[in-house]
This record gives sequence, C-alpha cells and structure tokens, in this order.
Amino acid sequence: MAKRQPSTIVTLRNPKLAAARIVRFLRDYSKKHDVRKFVLGVSGGLDSAVVLFLLRRAFKPEQIIPVLLPERDITHSGDLRDAKLVVESAGLLHRAKTIWIDPIVLVARMKSRPANSTALANIRSRVRMILLYAIANSQKERTMVVGTGDRSEAFLGYFTKHGDGGVDINPIIHLYKTEVRQLARILGVPESICSKASSPGLIRGVDAKVELGAGYDVLDSIISLSIDKKLPPSRIALMIHDVADRDTVFRILERVKRMEHKRKLPPNLAR
Repeated sequence: MAKRQPSTIVTLRNPKLAAARIVRFLRDYSKKHDVRKFVLGVSGGLDSAVVLFLLRRAFKPEQIIPVLLPERDITHSGDLRDAKLVVESAGLLHRAKTIWIDPIVLVARMKSRPANSTALANIRSRVRMILLYAIANSQKERTMVVGTGDRSEAFLGYFTKHGDGGVDINPIIHLYKTEVRQLARILGVPESICSKASSPGLIRGVDAKVELGAGYDVLDSIISLSIDKKLPPSRIALMIHDVADRDTVFRILERVKRMEHKRKLPPNLAR
C-alpha cells in the first residue's frame, strides 16, 4: 500500500523559479557586502547538499569552500560517503576540507561534563560552528559562513543556538523541508540524497522522524496550516486526521510555541 500524504502537503509551485530567486539573492547580497568567498559545512544530508548546489550556481568554484566535519563513532560512514558524493557531484572535491572534530569535542566534554546526550550534541554543533568561522576568518578575502537551516527546523527549534544556527546568511530558511526536497531534484542533487531520511547527525542512530515523532510531510503540513494559514489546532487536526492524530498536532504546535526563543534575539532592554 502506498504511503499516505496529507491532503495539505506543502509544495513548491515553481521550483526552478525558487532556485533562481535564491541564486539572485546570494549574488545580490555578496555584491552589496563585498563578500568574495563562502564557507559551508557539508554533512551528507539534504539541506547542505541543496545549499552547496545553489552556491555552485551562483559563484565560481574558487569562491566556495565545502567543509566536512565528521566525528568518529558518531558520524555514520554512509553520511561521510554521502558528503563526499555531494561535494564531488558539485564539482568541488578539489576545494573541500575534512576536519575530524573528535579531539576538540573530547576536550570540551572533559572540561564541561555535559549532563546528557542533548548537551553533548550541542557541543558538537558549536564546535563545528567555531571551525567554520575559523576557516572563514583565515581567508584573505571577505568570507561568509553559509547556513543550511530550513523553515521546518526553524519553527520546530530543531537546531542548536550558536551551533548550526550560528551563520552569516540563510538562503533556504524560507523553505519547508518538503520544499527543499523538491528543490534538490531540479538542482541535480544525487537522488540518493534527495530521498535520504533527515537526521542532524549529532546522536548516533537517531533520525529526525524518531526524535520529532512524525515525518516532515506531516510536520510541514501542521506548521504551514498554523503559521501561514492561521488555523487553530482543532481545525488542523480535523484536516489531517488521516495521517496524524489530534495529540500529535497539539504536541507539534506546542513545540513550535516553546521554541520561539530560538527564533528571536536574546531578551534585552534595547528599543
């Protein structure tokens, strides 16, 4: 039996136009701010692959620095292989850097003694952010760290503050995960990446669907109906009852509300 999809599934009406718009945005911003190079962490996942392919459309190869930041015993060998496939497919294998983050994470872990696996996962993400900025700062020309966060992750708070959320520019933050997947196919991202299950790669063996309690087809429908259509949770539950129960809808929207602090500047008295 074919997998059911929400009748309200989020889709891009014109993926080619969406890609062209992002490329234009990247070029315009870089010209306005005199940015000559771009550093991007490539994980082997969907989002970073799409952003790399967009950068490749917007700029020359010598302007792009893909960085692989694996960790032994945490990064799955398949993810590292996929990251190399993405970089090679984009014609940027000769530009890529690989830095194993184990030694830095080990020191941070010993000194801070994280309370649980989530705290340790945040350390991993922040170590990667530090290394990306270190590489950007080592360049002679003005260089930006490019983010890979999407709209789904932003509303779910499914990212680390000052980790993968610490970037200079976010070219796909306006797109839901299901839209990013559509974009990947028209950009020429390898099909194995386009259809790959999403995972932050911070805790061994945990993917996004398990951690969030639903797939992105369902999550995106719930968030879009709430944020974009302004519908109440009870109405949303009725609309997608064939793929998600009422408790799931309310739980996801409560998470969106609870994670609002991640989408805002820290509290302050500035006007």
